Amino acid sequence: GSRVLYKLLDWIKWHFVFAEKKRELIQTEEPFLHPDYWDTIIHFLLQGKIASARSLLSMHQKFEREDFVSLDELMKKMPMYSSTSQISLNEFRIRWKHWQEECKSRLGRGEYSSDSNLETVCKILCGDYEALSAKSNLCENWYHLMISVLLYTDPCISFSALGDIARTYYNNVTSSSWNKSNIVDSIILAAMELDIMSVINLACSFNDGWWFAVHIMDLFIHGNYIGNDPNDHSMKRLRTYLLRNYADTLMSHCSLWQVGADYLDYCDSNRELLELYLERIPIKTEAEARKIIYLAKKRNLDNLVKTVSNIMTSKALSNGKLGTALTWVMISRDVRFADEIAERWLKDYAQHQKMEGLEIFKNMGSCMLVSDKLTFVGKYCEFHKLYCEGDLKNASSLLISLIASGLAPTNFQIIMLVDALPLLESLENIFSRKETYQLMKCLEDVIMNKDNKDTIDNSDRVNMIRLALVRNLSRSFVIETGDSESDGEM
Repeated sequence: GSRVLYKLLDWIKWHFVFAEKKRELIQTEEPFLHPDYWDTIIHFLLQGKIASARSLLSMHQKFEREDFVSLDELMKKMPMYSSTSQISLNEFRIRWKHWQEECKSRLGRGEYSSDSNLETVCKILCGDYEALSAKSNLCENWYHLMISVLLYTDPCISFSALGDIARTYYNNVTSSSWNKSNIVDSIILAAMELDIMSVINLACSFNDGWWFAVHIMDLFIHGNYIGNDPNDHSMKRLRTYLLRNYADTLMSHCSLWQVGADYLDYCDSNRELLELYLERIPIKTEAEARKIIYLAKKRNLDNLVKTVSNIMTSKALSNGKLGTALTWVMISRDVRFADEIAERWLKDYAQHQKMEGLEIFKNMGSCMLVSDKLTFVGKYCEFHKLYCEGDLKNASSLLISLIASGLAPTNFQIIMLVDALPLLESLENIFSRKETYQLMKCLEDVIMNKDNKDTIDNSDRVNMIRLALVRNLSRSFVIETGDSESDGEM
């Protein structure tokens, strides 16, 4: 409370910026001849900017004169109280009282009588109300004047006494350039009188999308002015109401909805509210979808993550972008879409057999386990990878397991048998007799399947596969028989 005036002084320094006129004065060759020279010095004094006032005073051509030096000394000696002051409040009061008595003494001795401007400045330092009121035109409004007057009359005013003084200035002090009918002035008066509910009610009347009302209420709560009673739930409900309204404003904005989500975190039933808001956001780009998913994951909104991912998967499939669709399925883990991607890829590969199509299934990791069909596609791509790397034994084992799994569509079995051809014709015996029988059974199943009748009957590749299987069976039989005889002799 003892430093409240200096906090208010800092406020008006930031709120009423007065740099333009000073810059204009300094840039002139003889600033003391400028018509606003003395008013500018007084303006700085009314804002507590003592150093700026002294700096401007030193530019006067008569600054070396005794009365100028005397006045500059008084300004330099003016006590200022702050949080960093190493003195007690009582000691500050004593110092300030002695300083002002010295100001009054020098003024009474007529040290500044030769220059009316110096005399006016000294009267302000003395806290002369008439001199301060005469310069009220230099203040932006009633509370600016009030703070300036208190700086030179009662710098140690308590917070509890501020409300009555503020009401007096608001009701009785006027200037032609002031407009006290605006909401801001009413809010400032109510705040100084600690009429918290009036401040909040007035703040709600601002047409700013509830920004001011939300933040001023939070300041009161964090300052322990309201909301201290655990049995009083009205303040909590009011805060939630304001937060929801402000969040609603933000969530309806195309670029601020992410900020709105942060405000909703402090509301009751925030998860349900946020999910409803995020579901309504029109998703136009992948970047927007990823932003929504990021927010949803952060707040464990798993259903929303899946919903958004499925929407993006559907869009990607509609545009024929299987790779993009797969990245979204990796997030949603949706079995239905995983099966659809696998089926589309298998159908496309069966028609064109382009190796480039295998690239989209690289590095799927655990995603391939989302569905059996996707697992099949992932393992099939892995087979091609092993084959290209020359790991024929592992490639053949994986191909046999894929054929035996029964997960391949009927029209894809012939493709896997064609994939087995280079392995069957390899110089090294890759497939065992048992594995060759499995391949033969697969071929017979393909031939017997009515769906394949038009493409399989009497086709050259069937004959090539059959011939390769017979050769490999003969070769593996000889090798395995030879190995068993060798073991028997030993």
